[in-house]
Parts: sequence; C-alpha cells; structure tokens
Amino acid sequence: MLKSGQANSGATTARPAIFAPLVSPRARARAPIAVTNARSMRNRSRSAAASCKPFLDALRELKQQRRSLTQRSSVAVCLTGQLRLFMLSLPGLVKHLLAPLAAEARVEFFYVGPADASFAHGRRWLQHVPGLRLCSVYSPVLRWASRTGAPMYEELPSPNRSSSYTAPRNRTVATAAARHHRAQNSTSALGLLSPAELSLPMSPPSSLPSLRLGVRTAGCSEANARSRLVQAWQARRCLQLVERHEASQSARRRTPWQYDAILRVRADALPTRKVELPPLSSLLAQPTFTPLDDCPARGESRLANHDFALLGRRDVMAVALRAVDTLDQHAQTNGAARSGRQGGRRPCDFDGLVGAAVRRALPDAKCVALPRGGSPVASVRGNVRGGCFFLDIESPPNDGQPQPRVGALRLDAAASVASQCLGLEEQRDPRRPGTGAACAPRGGWDGDFRTDASPWDASPPNRGAG
Repeated sequence: MLKSGQANSGATTARPAIFAPLVSPRARARAPIAVTNARSMRNRSRSAAASCKPFLDALRELKQQRRSLTQRSSVAVCLTGQLRLFMLSLPGLVKHLLAPLAAEARVEFFYVGPADASFAHGRRWLQHVPGLRLCSVYSPVLRWASRTGAPMYEELPSPNRSSSYTAPRNRTVATAAARHHRAQNSTSALGLLSPAELSLPMSPPSSLPSLRLGVRTAGCSEANARSRLVQAWQARRCLQLVERHEASQSARRRTPWQYDAILRVRADALPTRKVELPPLSSLLAQPTFTPLDDCPARGESRLANHDFALLGRRDVMAVALRAVDTLDQHAQTNGAARSGRQGGRRPCDFDGLVGAAVRRALPDAKCVALPRGGSPVASVRGNVRGGCFFLDIESPPNDGQPQPRVGALRLDAAASVASQCLGLEEQRDPRRPGTGAACAPRGGWDGDFRTDASPWDASPPNRGAG
C-alpha cells in the first residue's frame, strides 16, 4: 500500500534537493531506545544483509547481466508494498523472472512502500539489488477520510514539526478529477531515498509524510478495499519515480528517453517456477501485457488474475499504474452496471477498473498468454520473533490443501537465507491442514487492517502499513 532538503551533517557534498532527509543522525539520537529483542533482530538483520552468501549469490546473475553492453531495451521494475520477508522471496523472483528478463533488457528498480519494521530491517538487503534507482517511503500509520466527497488520496506533510522534514512551499490540488485527490507538485512530497541512503540511520516514522485516503469516495464494499486503494496509490507513486528518472536521463542524454517496458510486482512476490516469457521484442511490437499467472478468461475486464505482478509495454503500464487518478469515475461507471449490491453500496472491482482504463486508452491492448499458464505465485509469511516462516501460495488459490515446502519447490536459496542468515525455521501455515509446528504470522492476512503488522514487529500491530 502506500507508503528534506538538508544534507547529512557529516557529508562533504550536498545532496540533490529532491531527497527528503529521512536519515539524520540527530533524529536517530532522539528515537526511543528499542527493547532488547528488537535491537537484537535489527543488529542481526544489519550484519546478515552484507554477509548472507546465499542472498548475494542469488543476485550475482542479475549483476552479470547488467554488465553486458548488448541489451538494447530497458525495463523499469516497480517493487511495491511492505517488504515483509522479501530477502527470502527475492532470490526466487530473480531466478524465475528477473534474470531471464535481464538477459534481454537492462533492468532497473524502484521501490514504494511504508517505513515500517520490515523496511527498517529490509532496507539494507534492498540496497544490494543491482540497478536500484530510487525509493519512496511514507509513514506506516495511514489516515482514512470518512466524509463524503473527501479526496481519493492526499499526500500530507509530517505532523511532527520538530522533525527535520520540511514541507514543500508549493502545495497544489491536482486538476484531473480536481476534488478527488491532492498531491504535492514535487516528488519531494514524500520521503525519497537514494540507494546509498538506505544504510544510514533513519528518522522515526513520526517525522515522515503520510497518506490520507478517502475510502468512501471510492465507494467500495469489499473487506479489503482499503488495502487495494493503497496498492493503487503505490502503483501511481512508482510511475512518478520512473518518470522522474526518465526526465533526468533525457536531460543527461540531451534527447528524449523512456523505458521500453515496466514490470510492477509486489515486493514479497515469489514465482514458484520459471516464468517462460515470450521474447521481449514481441511484447514491445504492439500494446501488450502479461501477468505471471496467465491471462484472465476471455470477456473479463481485468488485466490479471491476481494483483501480484504485471509486465507490459510502457504505454500500457503507464495507463494501468495511474488508474487511481480517475478511480472514482471508473467506479461509478462500472459499478452501476454490476449486480449484487450490498446495502446500496457497490462492489469495487479495482482490477476491472484498471483494465477498463487501459482498454479505454488503448483499445488494441492485448494479454499475451504464457506457456504452462505462467507460474504459481506465493508470498513468504512469518514471525521473526517466533523464528519461523512459511510459503503462502496465493495464485492460483489452493485453500484447504497442505502448503508446499520450499525444498519440494527447489527454492534452495530461500531456505538457505532463512536458516543461515536469519535463523528462521520453515513451519506449517496455521490455516491449512497438516501436522507439526505452525507459524503464527505477524504480518496478518491480505486486507486485514486490524493485524497487518510486519513479520519483524516485536510490538502490537501497526494497523495497516500496506
């Protein structure tokens, strides 16, 4: 979901003004002293990030592909959402999707997510991702506007006046769907971090800008409507990061430049087998897109069966990623035609709304089916304090079935990172049948904003970081 101008006092050169100073040593000194077990986890995570051989080995192929000068295409990868235990899932994502993609194109990364406990621990792991360009983080405590007519989303400066964050001087209301979303007119509105800054001490979350979302404006009745609205904002925010990098590259090259394709993928996504993509050149020849887990059935309006990942030509993905800007208009148009309203409120089909936006802008856009139906997609859930983790196969759904183990799926790197670098043991998903110890996750379940904490949390749930 959705996740300042002073330089670090110890720096010898000024940082670009677009970066918010989320990492001042002074703010670190003001932060409360962590409890012993939380400090122990943090120190273990910090040292493991730089010395975890299974994790670094998994990234080696991606680094080697980047050294090649033969790629003519470029792909921006938007990693969005909570990092959770992404250091366990990323090696599988690299092996099964990113490395084959990097063999054909130059792959570069952008991250958008909350500055929760999983980011505090995972950012040093994220820093090792080759080709990481920019991160955008926000306060993990989200705000919800319940009044009718509230903006769909507002990007708010930090309420902590004593922090080092400085709000931009010019705060404007967006003109497209003017009363439905407000954003700062600069990408400095939300905290930006360069890759080098990921290893520096961070200011407390209270010093970060935050989001306020108008869930009633969207008019959704699903239990997970809030999480989906934040995910839609995260996608929009990542497109802004991509566009900013493209602008800087165009200025440097003195000629217009853009990525050829964009992949949006949840930060904790783990394809369980190799995704057999068609040649990238065929995807770029016309407006196309493809999810990891095969195309939806003919006649469905959505672009993918699950929200985990979508790869497409840049023009297709730009429309899909910015769909939140007109979400209320799409909801009214599509909701009126749907049956099964509950208590006068319409179901809000976020996936269908994105698909409608793409097909409205690009009527010829089509989904490219993958061999073998793509790959099942899992996430890694767990409880670091409890020393356990498990795979959650989310697409296609396998509810009621025993959960497969990482060894059976030959996800050796995930098992090695868990055991050798984090001291985590694979246990059973407590919701599914089986015997043996069960791992009660700290991360909650998708859309459950009462318990959507980070697997790293040693304190009560953070109530919906996204």
